[in-house]
Amino acid sequence: MAEVFGAVAGAIGIAALFNNCIDCFDYIQIARHFGDDFSKYQLRLDVAKCRLSRWGAAINVNSDPRFSNNTSKDQTTTLAETLLGEIVARFESAQKSSLLYKTVSRDQEMQVCSEADLGAVPQRLHSHLQTLTMHRQNRVGLTKKAYWAIYDKNKMGRMIDDIFDLINDLEKVFPATPQATSRLAEMEIQEVNDQQGLKMIQDTAQNLDPILADTTKRKLQEITGQNTARCISGKGRTNIGHTFVNDSFVQSKGFCDSTFNHVDEINLDETARVNIGNTYGGKGFWDS
Repeated sequence: MAEVFGAVAGAIGIAALFNNCIDCFDYIQIARHFGDDFSKYQLRLDVAKCRLSRWGAAINVNSDPRFSNNTSKDQTTTLAETLLGEIVARFESAQKSSLLYKTVSRDQEMQVCSEADLGAVPQRLHSHLQTLTMHRQNRVGLTKKAYWAIYDKNKMGRMIDDIFDLINDLEKVFPATPQATSRLAEMEIQEVNDQQGLKMIQDTAQNLDPILADTTKRKLQEITGQNTARCISGKGRTNIGHTFVNDSFVQSKGFCDSTFNHVDEINLDETARVNIGNTYGGKGFWDS
């Protein structure tokens, strides 16, 4: 698979490097023994790819002649190409580790996850971000997929962290206007309208993509209600907050609730039951 990275390294101009770099994310598979962490690492990869694509879209990388013309390079252009090349180098290093792992591992340890192994919400977010980033690039160069898997969680974590650091540097070398960046981040979550999906994006982007995390936080505040009580006394049972009887309700329908429920003071006897919030799906605690 050396030809994959060779094609990237030989790309001409920032635009070609950018598009081939985005493509590299699509070659990665994740080992099945990641287990429940599969969704977490897949979404971190998706957010990294999304942030890199946002940078490219914000500086108009595929339309601005500066980024397709390789004849006259200034220091800034050279530095940007170097940073994009460093991102590719992280993928290449991980791919070499993958090949080494294969030589010393048993067949059952080589199994990989598929999109079907993602939970309903992570799968929906993965598909959404995949479509979005595809629209932000010109698919030239790498067309034949040469999939390979990452089997080590520590190596995966380091690779992702390094990529985010390099994207940070890219954003400093060729900064976009804050208005363009904010608009693109808002577009990224425009079709995500359920609390669970938005919270998952926010948690994934936290400390990795501050702009996306802040944008998601603001949207969550717009759609999320509040359930409060100033004073509760007595021995009865009280629940404050929305209640979901089972996950399937949220996963199938999503959750968007902006209601506000507040009680100033409650005094409960032993048989009293009070729910401050909404209950979703089937029979729950209050039916017992």
